Amino acid sequence: FLEVARREAMRMGRLLEGMFEFSLLDLSAGAGASCSASEQLEAACDAVAPLAAERGATVLRDAPGGLRVAMEPDALLQTLVNILQNALKYGRDGGVVSVRARALDGDVAFSVDDDGPGIAEADRETVFGFRSRGSGTPEHPGTGIGLAIVKNIVERAGGTVECSASHLGGARFRIVVPAGAESAAAAS
Repeated sequence: FLEVARREAMRMGRLLEGMFEFSLLDLSAGAGASCSASEQLEAACDAVAPLAAERGATVLRDAPGGLRVAMEPDALLQTLVNILQNALKYGRDGGVVSVRARALDGDVAFSVDDDGPGIAEADRETVFGFRSRGSGTPEHPGTGIGLAIVKNIVERAGGTVECSASHLGGARFRIVVPAGAESAAAAS
């Protein structure tokens, strides 16, 4: 009985934490904001370093300096942390997660690849739904809120997010968001 109560308390705690994060999205709408893609990517990698160490995974990062994104720094950081946590959670123990940022026609494109089992093609659109999880994930705990938060943040910034197969064998998440003023001027 105590074990069931403990598990349910943990589940409710995760659910409340996710709901709190979701409710904070209204506070991060900051029009006209801009931040460094490489700085936020570095901060996100630092934030997930304990999970990477626990899984024995290596996080490879590649983001040229000077790229700016038209988003609040905290919003971009939350987006990248959620995607990286997802990649580390579902990637192989001792595996590799790769994250890149690149200028792309007035936008900045981030890609996060993992070497896990990937996401079934039929689930690639639905994994972004609130409380939705891929069909092959019952052994991994989660609330199904993280990717919904990512989609909401990215779309509020005028961007897109999509999921596909990765060259590493797992899933690839690709986020494209408008470049900040400095990046857009440098790209033209």
